[in-house]
Amino acid sequence: MPRKLILAYHGDIVYFDEIMSVRRLGTHGSWNQRIYSDNKKQLDYLDRMILMLEGYNEYTHGVNQKQVHKKIQTYAHRRRDISLQMEVPAYKNRKISCLRDKGVREHLKKMLFKRKIKFLGSLLKPKR
Repeated sequence: MPRKLILAYHGDIVYFDEIMSVRRLGTHGSWNQRIYSDNKKQLDYLDRMILMLEGYNEYTHGVNQKQVHKKIQTYAHRRRDISLQMEVPAYKNRKISCLRDKGVREHLKKMLFKRKIKFLGSLLKPKR
């Protein structure tokens, strides 16, 4: 379990449930680029984060259960979206024509709104 969570549990700190900063976003060769460019690595990362949060919740006897559960749900939704994308071959070409595929349309119905907008936006973005 990460040291910061253990120290936070035993110390006097305040938790902000929002992003406070971003470091080296989009840097070539960064950890983010390596993880997020490979669906299998993303799934592995999400699984490990869910296990870590479940362990933290158990360690703290559910003191922050509401926040922990919310984060676990976020990771679980991302995991489901990635898994579904891997199952539907039409996703791989990432062209607007993939919306004709029944599997893609079915998956879009199950996606959270924010992820759906991000996906649809990626279809319109020119490839580099």
